[in-house]
Amino acid sequence: MLNVDRATALRHTLTPVLVLQREVLWSGGTISIRVPLDAREGKAPLPEGALKYVQFAHCVRGGVVNFFVHGKNPVEFRGKRISARVTILKKTLPGNREYVYVDLLPIQDTARPTHRLAVMSGGQKVMEQEGQLLFMTPQPMRGVIALALAGNKILTTD
Repeated sequence: MLNVDRATALRHTLTPVLVLQREVLWSGGTISIRVPLDAREGKAPLPEGALKYVQFAHCVRGGVVNFFVHGKNPVEFRGKRISARVTILKKTLPGNREYVYVDLLPIQDTARPTHRLAVMSGGQKVMEQEGQLLFMTPQPMRGVIALALAGNKILTTD
């Protein structure tokens, strides 16, 4: 896979593909995050009805980590900072291709977020710290999703 910039990722028309397996890597905390104005609207067919979302991406070497913001009317979150429950997942597609992505479920809670989340490209090394979780992007992408307790910084080295 070639490096993809944000504009290309947002213009790309998605074709549904068969997902062989989904695995929850982590769930349980809340973060504060800004949803870009250009987040792409979409929906996924489910037996109980369509799941609406807006999608945006953070670039890593060789690809992107996608973020999906779910809700009854997720378009309303474009351009806004939201508090959301976080789930980090890995999906496996035919040919054993794997991708890590982030699901965000907005909440009305005005309490401080419990965690910080950052996506780092392959050239940055994240310093391991107590209370921090690192989720590497599957090869051939090179990147990491770093999750730390809200009071801690996510430190990198070059």
